[in-house]
Amino acid sequence: MFTEANTVEQMVLDACVSNGWTYAAGPTLSRQASDVFVESSLRQALIKLNPEIAGLPMSCGGCRGY
Repeated sequence: MFTEANTVEQMVLDACVSNGWTYAAGPTLSRQASDVFVESSLRQALIKLNPEIAGLPMSCGGCRGY
């Protein structure tokens, strides 16, 4: 039987890992299942790209809930 897991998902995971990405299973991430991003990882990546934002507050007020 064909499923997303045994056709598309595994192919994409294998391609990403072979291109240098690191696979981390969802339950091992420090986030809630409903969160889209791992906020601390996203913040670190954004600061690496834009060092001038390092001192800015993490919250943008009413941003959540869009």
